Amino acid sequence: MKTEIRHTLVKYPGGGYDGCTWEWNFFYVDADGEFHCIEATGHAGCDTTEKADAMLSLEANTPIDGYDGPPIHTYDVVDTMQVEAFAKESNAVHVLDVFNWFMGNDVDEDLFDFFMICTECGERITEDGEGELEGWHGCGGIELTADALLCQECHSRGVCYDCGEYVGQSGFEFEQDVDNCSEVIQSQLIGWIEDDGPVCEDCWTNERDSLIAAEQQELLSLSLATGTPDLFGDDMRWFWAV
Repeated sequence: MKTEIRHTLVKYPGGGYDGCTWEWNFFYVDADGEFHCIEATGHAGCDTTEKADAMLSLEANTPIDGYDGPPIHTYDVVDTMQVEAFAKESNAVHVLDVFNWFMGNDVDEDLFDFFMICTECGERITEDGEGELEGWHGCGGIELTADALLCQECHSRGVCYDCGEYVGQSGFEFEQDVDNCSEVIQSQLIGWIEDDGPVCEDCWTNERDSLIAAEQQELLSLSLATGTPDLFGDDMRWFWAV
């Protein structure tokens, strides 16, 4: 390559096709000045040395297909502060893609250890297969993206105790859905979450409804057997509800 930069990750607005005018792409210039394509999409993707040289030669204010920021962002991967900056300011999906590329290639592996940053705790993720993407949502058309990249420890603390779905460490905000529960059931639900960890809304609702059904069956049996509570009293109003 014509550039003098070395061991540098380059982020640039590539892409360019129907439905997407640009999207972040990446290439790497190794310690010997050799070009390595990490991700190149659309007509603006740099999948050759010549295209990468042309991208690096652009002036700082060069407009690129709907993108009005700096045309390139460079990160010297030997400098851990620059790797950290890339991990924090880039989309979680892209960070994981680039990390996986470095893990799968032995380019300059003796010079640096690439890493990611956990969105939750801020610690480094350095091992292959240890990063988990969460916070998925649409980002235009049929595309999806994620807002969070989590280490294994933070991810495990945020999965639903019952079904394994990720809900975050605070779990589902359930307080608004206990108005029709007895104090006994409210106490059971709170204890269930405090003892076992966060739960998702579906599992919490199922547990609540199961406890209510069991309590009502016990009240009905007592009412029929002993007359207490009164089958026609307020405590058994639910029995006559249509």
